[in-house]
Amino acid sequence: MNFMPTKSKYNHLIGFSILLLFFLSFSVILLRPFISIIALAAILAVLFLPVFNWLERKLKFSTLAALATIIIILAIVITPLYFISQVLVEQTMSFYSQYKNGNIQIDRQLLVSHLPAAWHNVALTELDAFLEKLGSWARSLSTDLTQILANIAGFFFSFFLLFFTIYYFLKDHKRIKHYFDNLVVLPPADEG
Repeated sequence: MNFMPTKSKYNHLIGFSILLLFFLSFSVILLRPFISIIALAAILAVLFLPVFNWLERKLKFSTLAALATIIIILAIVITPLYFISQVLVEQTMSFYSQYKNGNIQIDRQLLVSHLPAAWHNVALTELDAFLEKLGSWARSLSTDLTQILANIAGFFFSFFLLFFTIYYFLKDHKRIKHYFDNLVVLPPADEG
């Protein structure tokens, strides 16, 4: 028996490999914006899998357990981030408003007095640049409303995709694990 591929089979194999490489690279290009979201969803699903398993035993329904786990993830991870970002933006806007109105005076010389003398001019220049950037950021915050709304829409889409992916990672984790176990066939470990 001759197991050597014929020239025709070899050409088909090369053509198939080129097409496969093309479609795989095209798929990666299409999925690139979502890879980080899917990776974060996988990490959160693995971290909260014990919670999901406990809820599944208590509720007896994997769908309800997955939804309850997502609500727990929202409460633990997302809620503090929301409040921290709210406070950060409010404090920045308040600081800039008070600085602009003259309620806050920044003694520039006092800020740089503890630095070596050679750095004073550089530090004063950088401080002025920082305060100017802070002011332009605060001014642009109110004028770039359309960009802000577009970013918010993108955020909510990513947010939905993240939790949609977590839901199915949790709900189908046994099937996913079984698939990867069958994908990489390892010899059984010796018990003795």
